[in-house]
Amino acid sequence: MAIVSQTTTGVTPDQPFADGNQWEVCGGEQPAGGPCGAANSMGVWDNFSRVSSGEVYQYPANSGNYYEVVIQGYLDQEVSSPLIDLDVWAPVDCPCEETWMNNGEPVWAANTSYSGSDVVEWPAGSGHLYVTLDATGISSNGGEPGIDIHWILCSESDEPANGTPCAGLNIVGVWDSSTNVTSGEIYEYPVNSGSYYQVNAGSPFWSVSAPDIDMDVWSPIDCPCKETWAANGEPAWVANTAYPGNYVVEHPAGSGNLYIPLESEGVSIGGGEPGVDTHWVLCNGNGANPGPCEGITTSGVWNSTTMVSVGDIYEYPVNSGMYYQVTQVDTNGMVSTAPGDDQDYEFWTPYSCPCKTTWVANGQPVWDDTISFYSGNYVVEWPAGSGALYLSEAGGITGAGEPGIDGHWIPCDGNPEVEPEPIEPDADSLPSLSVALTLLGILCATACVGRTRVD
Repeated sequence: MAIVSQTTTGVTPDQPFADGNQWEVCGGEQPAGGPCGAANSMGVWDNFSRVSSGEVYQYPANSGNYYEVVIQGYLDQEVSSPLIDLDVWAPVDCPCEETWMNNGEPVWAANTSYSGSDVVEWPAGSGHLYVTLDATGISSNGGEPGIDIHWILCSESDEPANGTPCAGLNIVGVWDSSTNVTSGEIYEYPVNSGSYYQVNAGSPFWSVSAPDIDMDVWSPIDCPCKETWAANGEPAWVANTAYPGNYVVEHPAGSGNLYIPLESEGVSIGGGEPGVDTHWVLCNGNGANPGPCEGITTSGVWNSTTMVSVGDIYEYPVNSGMYYQVTQVDTNGMVSTAPGDDQDYEFWTPYSCPCKTTWVANGQPVWDDTISFYSGNYVVEWPAGSGALYLSEAGGITGAGEPGIDGHWIPCDGNPEVEPEPIEPDADSLPSLSVALTLLGILCATACVGRTRVD
């Protein structure tokens, strides 16, 4: 808001002497830093600008070129342009991390335009920062940092990138009609689609059509599942996390089951569990072990808004492997008390998976010491052919030991009782055969003598 009565010309509100003198901030806060994100960025220099030591200006407008007032002792001085007054100015690069932090730590977003010297993080949480290459910035159809060459990596974390799509592939970039291609090269097409194509043998090719048209030149290629997973740090799936397209996760941790999003846009933060949510596709491993309590029909995961009926079986909490059966409902057809809360016994009864039914439904598996993970409520027989069944605890077992020895396996009711093997004495502790025969002979002789005496 202007605070002088006359019309003010040539002075912009962001000039250091304007605030409180000719202009006053009347809403919000002072700008967070402007171009380059630095606290001392003053905007674009022009002939009316009055500068002070340490200030940073862009010149010319929209050029993405920045200059700092390096001469000491200047305060509110008139100077010539940074291209002329070389003893006053020195070129300055935007400080990568400072710019990113001062501008709110933005994460790259598809279909977004970026100005020159904008700094973004990609993938989210990776610590990898990219700055726009061109002073004119990047239009809304620009590609992904790390793939689109219009982004330059200006800072990186020591940690591996957590979202690099197709980390096991050497992707040249996004194909367009001006691109000359060579056999073996891999391109994304269309931009931000998450679809990749490899150039077939027989290059050089000139003036090729799009990958979805020129089938003689191109072949679709999938991300290498295991290699991508390894290159990204072997991540395990984490609930309530958004995952980009072509991101590979393991679930459960240690199982060797790897999943990749079905859609190129990835899986949103509300996405479900791999092996359960159909937005994940198994790309390595045998898949999830058969579901918990295969021998029963559950009604899903209970919450306070669930309409229930007596006899229904619910899991609670989600992914806990703990099941409860409804024994009573409120007048509104719901249960307001969660399983495990005080007074829950009025509405719920803990429910255990039926051992034999679950075991049969799962194909009568025998415990296998080469399997490092068993999901919760999984039933195995051990030893093979014994009829003894064991149920894994609700949270599953990683590095599962032998049932009957590893306490994480719960013996099922009705298991056959194992008769203890008779303990045989040690052969070394027995008297020798000759001694035994000698003793036997003495006893017989004594008996004969006695009888003779009686007679």
